[in-house]
Amino acid sequence: MRLRLEDQGDGWFWKTPKVDVRVVERVSVPDLGQYFRVAFHAPLERPERGGSTPSGLHVVVYDEAWVRSRWRGREVGAEEGVSVFLWLLEPGEDARQPPVNDSPSAWVMCRVLV
Repeated sequence: MRLRLEDQGDGWFWKTPKVDVRVVERVSVPDLGQYFRVAFHAPLERPERGGSTPSGLHVVVYDEAWVRSRWRGREVGAEEGVSVFLWLLEPGEDARQPPVNDSPSAWVMCRVLV
């Protein structure tokens, strides 16, 4: 299954407002619903704090993420878009379990492509 993630005004997609991803894994978590681990078709680069540059920023490259619906009763896969929480995963980061207790990286709109 392929999904399209679209910016919801948070501005985190600083190069493009839409990113297509491929579902790698689906995990059901009681009382929270379905989590989807997704892989970006091309790595996503994002400037973040903590760099040793004068601006204090550095570019972090992400190749996977977890997504989960923000709306109770509306799972990813609905006929219309669904707002989702998104947790970005850096290369090498342990992605075996969904981030149940972590704060999300962003909120984005998610639409099923195939």
